[in-house]
Amino acid sequence: FPMAEAATLCVLLSGFWLLHTKGIPERLPVALREFIADNRGPIRFIEPEDVSRLAFPRFGGPAAAVPTILVWGDSHAEAAWPALDMLSRRHRRPGALAALSACPPVLGPLESHRPFHNTSHCLRLNEAVIAAVSRFAIKDVILAAHWSQYRPESERFRAGLASAVESLGQAGARVWILEDTPDLPFNPSRMAKRRFVPDGALAPFTFSRDEYDRQRAVFRGMVARLGEAAPFRL
Repeated sequence: FPMAEAATLCVLLSGFWLLHTKGIPERLPVALREFIADNRGPIRFIEPEDVSRLAFPRFGGPAAAVPTILVWGDSHAEAAWPALDMLSRRHRRPGALAALSACPPVLGPLESHRPFHNTSHCLRLNEAVIAAVSRFAIKDVILAAHWSQYRPESERFRAGLASAVESLGQAGARVWILEDTPDLPFNPSRMAKRRFVPDGALAPFTFSRDEYDRQRAVFRGMVARLGEAAPFRL
């Protein structure tokens, strides 16, 4: 019994130690630790009232700088923040973010595979963004969203996106549409933490370019039709 009690105590102490050290992340390569680290900071969503005051979250330069780039979209636009901040600093182009969860950068009625948090709130935000682009002469607007969630095959969505692109062009901005990341059937961050994977176990955690192209076929087709009527860059 004393041996069993000592073994149990050792297991418990080891468990507490692993929990306290968060799995001993030092055992992983530096690049992998940076990938899985939760270091993006607070979520940077915005309110319609903030837009009229140009009170956007900023990137790529000092907060006082007038933005020349605006990233507009839902939570996937917000997730692009680190990469956009790096590129903006490199090219010395201060930018701003107008993002709201489950709120795509379109004008008019909204449609989605999942309920919106507040449809009227989203509509007001999007209308305020168009007005702000014109008022502050923002040169480039990047549209980014989880496009597949908003029924890109529907005529309503195509019309809403076309209206947004056209309105931005009339406000004097160049429009860029950022194609979304793959809809993966697994969590890449969790997968990255699994340092040792048995032979043959990686098959469910692969994703080919052909699969990605099939996922984006509907959206790309809609964008191609949109490009015939409204100028933008994909």
